[in-house]
Amino acid sequence: MKNNKKIGFALSLMMLIGTVVGIGIFFKNISVGKAVDYNGLSWLITWIIGGIISICVALCFSEIGSMTNKNFSGISNWIHRLKPGATSYGISLTYALFYFGLLFTILGSFGSEIFFYFLSVMGAINFNDIKIWAHLLLGALISIYFLSLVILSQRASGIFQLVVTVLKFIPLFSVMIIGLVLANTHNLNDGSQPLNAFLNGSFTLKGVIVALPAVLFSYDAFLIVGSFGNKIKNSKKRLPIIVVVGMVSITALYTLIALSSILHNAKTVEGILLDSLPKSLGTVIEKIIYTLLLISTLGVINGITFAYKNEMEIILSNKLVFGSKSILKKMSLRKAIFLYCTLTFLFYFVILFGLSLSFNTDSFLDLFSNYPTVFFFAVYLYIIILYAKKRKNIIDTKKINNILFYVVTVISFIGITTIEIAYFITIFSNAISGVAKNNYGVFYNSSKLLFPGWFEVIIYFLFLSFTFSIPVLNYYLEKFIFKRDLIKRIKQLY
Repeated sequence: MKNNKKIGFALSLMMLIGTVVGIGIFFKNISVGKAVDYNGLSWLITWIIGGIISICVALCFSEIGSMTNKNFSGISNWIHRLKPGATSYGISLTYALFYFGLLFTILGSFGSEIFFYFLSVMGAINFNDIKIWAHLLLGALISIYFLSLVILSQRASGIFQLVVTVLKFIPLFSVMIIGLVLANTHNLNDGSQPLNAFLNGSFTLKGVIVALPAVLFSYDAFLIVGSFGNKIKNSKKRLPIIVVVGMVSITALYTLIALSSILHNAKTVEGILLDSLPKSLGTVIEKIIYTLLLISTLGVINGITFAYKNEMEIILSNKLVFGSKSILKKMSLRKAIFLYCTLTFLFYFVILFGLSLSFNTDSFLDLFSNYPTVFFFAVYLYIIILYAKKRKNIIDTKKINNILFYVVTVISFIGITTIEIAYFITIFSNAISGVAKNNYGVFYNSSKLLFPGWFEVIIYFLFLSFTFSIPVLNYYLEKFIFKRDLIKRIKQLY
């Protein structure tokens, strides 16, 4: 079947690049700028440090990713090889059901907002006429469409990713070149603001630390390629190369676009072009940017869906999900994947639909999308530490230089630890300040909802508790109803 055909190097690389290079450069660059008060030096150093950390993490996983696949793939395989048992069971399950399940649900609604905003920019509709329920329902259709596509044909999904990656990478590359070449052209400047952001304020170390999570969140999806490592031709050799080549390319692009923003004192990608090119092109530029944003978003949704399907396939084929052994006796694996993916989607969708409709806001979508990234960066670090401790005894990985490996491991440890602490301090400082605010949302802004200072702390711990409860609840349901011990089951797969 087409669904079982393996994909080559080019499609795998495009899947990685097309998923990472998405809406992050459009929105996270603004978050970074705000955190450093738009001081150019702080802004640039943040992206450079974030890029270095990301490349170091990628280098670590370029070696870890060469571990032989058997019953698992990607993170599920690596943690299973390093810590088989309760730990590998818990991480494999939460990676599929929480990380990908939640992001898959949310990204469809983001896609809907961007689609309607694109139509508004083109003059077809008035964006403000579209209600929040319409965004959520269209988002659900977008999510299910891409899920159906990848289940019917992984190769078709890969080709789609190749096309959208080319369509968005060339314009983004052009924006970078235009911004750098025309660094001394400032068509938007009226003298009230500095010509470039290097003249804004002074360097802020605190701002850099606070901004780092936003940068790392922009790179988060780079390990997505590991989720379908068993679908890649000659994955043991190619997967490490795909990770390194992809991340170096993305890091260079993001950092140079950030530099272009700084040189033009522009908060957005659109601002770079508006400041560099004649004012008469303003309307055309706006249409180009939102076409690019729509294409980028579809690429992200497709890539996340591709990985979601494969992670669900892993835990279902190994019969690690509640009821999966019984279900697989009644239907094919493909149908079971669609069933479990859809049920997981519906669980999150009902909650998000209720909250969003009740408060008439997309803020919950944006806020909740942070937690999979926050929690799983800690998982990435845990895997790196476990591997570093056992590295000498693992003989089936393709080793990089010893000194290089341990240097990048230390940098990864410092970087990810700093990010986790910075995020935690940020939400706690908001709680202490007691100031009600809301920095979340994409385009939909009908609601004036403000979150109390303590709200994010409560939500953080609720999500943390929920994440840990998923494997526990799944384990005891399976044990009490079907009399199966899933911890013993996963140890048998080692």
